[in-house]
Amino acid sequence: METLLRDIRFSLRDLLARPGFTAVVLLTLAITIGANTAMFSIVHATLLRPLPFASPERLMALHLVLPKSLQEQAGREEMVWSYPKFETFRAAQHSFADLALYQATEMTLTGRELPERLAGEAVGASYFRMLGITPVVGRGFVPEEDSQPGTRTVVVLGHSLWTRQFAADPRVVGTLASLDGKPYTVMGVAPPGFKGLTGSAEYWVPVAARSADLLSGAFSHEFDLVGRLAPGVTLRRAASEVAELGRVVDEAHPAPEGMGGGWGASARPLAEERIDPAIRRAALVLFVAVALVLLIACANLANLQLARAEARRGEVAVRLAIGASRGRLVRQLLTESLVLAIGGGVAGVLLAWLCVRALAVIDPAATITSFGRPLEGLSSLVLSSIRIDGTALVFTLLVTVATAVLFGLVPAVRASRVAVSDALRGQEDAESNRRIRPLAGRGVLVSTEIALTLVLLIAAGLTIKSLATLLGTNVGFDAQHVLTVRVSLPEGAYTPESSDPFFNELLARVRAIPGVTLAALGNCPPVSGGCNESTITFLDRPPVPEGQGPSVGVHFITPGYLDSLRVPLLRGRDLTPADRKGAPKVVLINETAARQLWPGEDPIGKRVGVPQGGFQDGAEVVGIVGDMRFTSVEE
Repeated sequence: METLLRDIRFSLRDLLARPGFTAVVLLTLAITIGANTAMFSIVHATLLRPLPFASPERLMALHLVLPKSLQEQAGREEMVWSYPKFETFRAAQHSFADLALYQATEMTLTGRELPERLAGEAVGASYFRMLGITPVVGRGFVPEEDSQPGTRTVVVLGHSLWTRQFAADPRVVGTLASLDGKPYTVMGVAPPGFKGLTGSAEYWVPVAARSADLLSGAFSHEFDLVGRLAPGVTLRRAASEVAELGRVVDEAHPAPEGMGGGWGASARPLAEERIDPAIRRAALVLFVAVALVLLIACANLANLQLARAEARRGEVAVRLAIGASRGRLVRQLLTESLVLAIGGGVAGVLLAWLCVRALAVIDPAATITSFGRPLEGLSSLVLSSIRIDGTALVFTLLVTVATAVLFGLVPAVRASRVAVSDALRGQEDAESNRRIRPLAGRGVLVSTEIALTLVLLIAAGLTIKSLATLLGTNVGFDAQHVLTVRVSLPEGAYTPESSDPFFNELLARVRAIPGVTLAALGNCPPVSGGCNESTITFLDRPPVPEGQGPSVGVHFITPGYLDSLRVPLLRGRDLTPADRKGAPKVVLINETAARQLWPGEDPIGKRVGVPQGGFQDGAEVVGIVGDMRFTSVEE
């Protein structure tokens, strides 16, 4: 230890005597190690960090499996649960100690200064207990509060909502909170940071608080399902039982005509739900990229060390002449590299922390997204959840030591291989020069550095080209000077008839705001995902089995929607105020639908049926509009 401390003191004196060289090395290491630390923190938060629940490896996500005939139409294999199917499954299963439904909901909190629209979850009674979440105030739900649909109006508040709207008052338990115009009794407050399995919840209500009509339909698929394995049950055994019970559920709730037969069920670890392919690919690609930058830096620093070793031949020769061993010299020189690496590592951690902190301060609730498409639930990565924790520090320590070896070992060995007598005389013969040249490896380092740099440059060029292509993609609308507002009426407070005057008045008031030139309503904003999809039938063609027609996206809009987004009308006419309830039904189609569904024909005037919103009996195609991107920019 005494020798090590002496080596460190000597290294510090030597480095301080060369401030220019030291500053360049420290800056290079700080940037590259900091970038690797920051990217590792993202990879850790995205792929490696255990879920923040009790024994997360025992939690499984359960899904219904669509019949083969419906998978292609839906574009997926899995489906969420209906309440009756869940009850059938729960009564028959033996692998899970706890099961809980959950569903994303939205309600408006009133009775405060201003109404606030909140994202929340409707959950089963065992939800909090199963996840190991203990409220900081009050309690969670009990089975009696999730037994009779449409009867229990109790709520657990999120910590941020409690702090923001209720002044963090612990006496809030037992008081009433008005949600969508109904009084809900506050039962507890969730711990800080818990946002539910949907990733954005600020309140929780029992599933039984939903309307009885919603919970009675066997094919009203609304709920996700999560379960905790019973003691002694393996993942494989549980998955096998779930697959078997899928057939039991299908037999108990036979599908109506057109929805296919042979529904099933599947289960997989809950942790797999969060590994969204888009996030995983992006995180791993960037992680590899910054690792290559670190390797390039190591090659560069090794060359600097080799050049410095040439200038230190006389010093090394003197130390060898007075009795120092070559191993002792290599250790001393490696210690110097380690001191540099540790200094760069400390600065890198500080730089990474500042970057991560800046992201969280700019917008703590912002999430990393696929291009133009927000990710939801466990797949979402909130910027404030990225942090430099103990695991990141251990990673940085390992990277620091490895970096010291990578850029310090070859120069240290090279510096110790000098001909003492020749170096002391200030010259080296040709034989000694030939002997040390292979050890120098400077050509190999330079070639490696150039090769890695070219790989990065090519990859960066392709990435920039892809980004430019995406940015230059015609999304079909003009988003400049367009604002979107989501409006959801309280459940049960409005009928379809009474909602019409509300939306008419809303549009009139928005259009009257100074500076507003156009306003319209639509049920699916572009580049947002989650739009309706259905089959289409052709009333002038031979009928096909129900559910077997082509699949199309379905959007409901008011007149002025296309003008608001500057979507071109290619042929025919736009919707008008006369196209309303009671008038003959009409539809617009986009350019792709016209080309694919009516090849070589004029679709204007054709009659189609869409089994949504009363359009199944037929509607006339009156116009063709330009294509818009509704899911994401690249799709």
